[in-house]
Amino acid sequence: VEQASSGTMSTLPSSDVRPRYFPVPSPVFKLRFVSRKGAPHVLYCGGGGSSKSGVRNTVVLASLSSEGGEPKFETKASADTGDKLCVSVAADADVDLVAAGMHGGSVVVYGCTAQDELVVLTEGLEADLPTKEDPKGEECAVECMALHGKKLATGGNDGVLRVWALENQAAVLSALQKEGGAKEDVPKLKVGSAVECKGHRGPITDVAFDAAGARVSRPLPRAFPA
Repeated sequence: VEQASSGTMSTLPSSDVRPRYFPVPSPVFKLRFVSRKGAPHVLYCGGGGSSKSGVRNTVVLASLSSEGGEPKFETKASADTGDKLCVSVAADADVDLVAAGMHGGSVVVYGCTAQDELVVLTEGLEADLPTKEDPKGEECAVECMALHGKKLATGGNDGVLRVWALENQAAVLSALQKEGGAKEDVPKLKVGSAVECKGHRGPITDVAFDAAGARVSRPLPRAFPA
């Protein structure tokens, strides 16, 4: 893909269907195509156990461009999640906010500065909790998320859809988008208590807001009873 002068995305000729391979240093658990600053990017997460294997657990934002007719893949920003294995990622419309869902049930929200640096805005949101079937929480994992305006939706193995309010989102975005601003000047993101939507049967594997951000939905289980 490439960025045309008009600001719209253009692609390689449709007759060129050859796969392109871009090696990355760890297994990839979730990947999303996103647009940042009007250009196509890829947001992905993965890892290999960090301290146990030496393969870092990371969240990565990479650009997709075209050079000499060939696609180019370039890492723009990354964050090391330490011993926490990231299994899901989501971003707002401009990739100013990036949410990372962890195995273990927590969520970290990052901000992407104008200089393409990922900074931690909030962490420790408990978005997937132990259940009767998994009392020790060994299977806790935030499998999916969605960001829209001042809302963050999360879903996981406990079958509870949670919607969080991002209370000072406007002030955070203003600091993130400031050219030449220091990442130390970006305020922490204040997140309200989650609204919990219970009654789902089984894990929640995907979640999305409608275009207006007024409704949030998730797919039905494969064997949903009549």
